[in-house]
Amino acid sequence: MLHNCLTSADTPADATLEVTRALFVDLLVGRAGLKELLFSDDIGFAGSRLDLMGFFAMLDKPEGRFNLVTP
Repeated sequence: MLHNCLTSADTPADATLEVTRALFVDLLVGRAGLKELLFSDDIGFAGSRLDLMGFFAMLDKPEGRFNLVTP
């Protein structure tokens, strides 16, 4: 389960990931996976790799079929 909470700017992050928008979208929709994330030149990373993998483990792969507008 993914939660967010308000903290001060001085609170250190467990992991920080800088990623291009294109790679982020590919990760969310399943076109890219852990291999692409780890070996991409489009990322910057600092912190715990375990915490980062735990974060991505919380994301579900979208089914791809849903109504945008329902009558």
